[in-house]
Amino acid sequence: MRAFALAAATIIGVVGFARSGFAIDDHRAVRTFVETALAQIRADVATQPPGTTVYLENGVLPFTLTGPMINQAMLPGRAALFVLVAPSGVLDGRRVRFVEPDPNVLLYQDRAPKLGALLVPPWEATPAGRAVAPER
Repeated sequence: MRAFALAAATIIGVVGFARSGFAIDDHRAVRTFVETALAQIRADVATQPPGTTVYLENGVLPFTLTGPMINQAMLPGRAALFVLVAPSGVLDGRRVRFVEPDPNVLLYQDRAPKLGALLVPPWEATPAGRAVAPER
């Protein structure tokens, strides 16, 4: 009797699962955004000569990536993605810095030194915003 009940429960569970349409969300939109953002950073950096500092706009990450509880000060834009692939802040012989206009986000240096070091205020970058300055 127990074996029959176990077999019946297993069959009901498998059939129910198969008919439910249940699927694990692979967050394809977020993965695509991250891949595209990192590819754009690499492309922008590659246009400048080695030994220079490249200043890029930091931007804001989309809501689909951050969710309702994480704001720009907690996960500061493209710099937060870049630090995952280049924690030293150097990519192909070029220093990369992200221009961040929000002074509250610039306080991130106190919480995460590697990430905070990538963020610079607009006045520290060259006038064009997305530009290059010689290595100091």
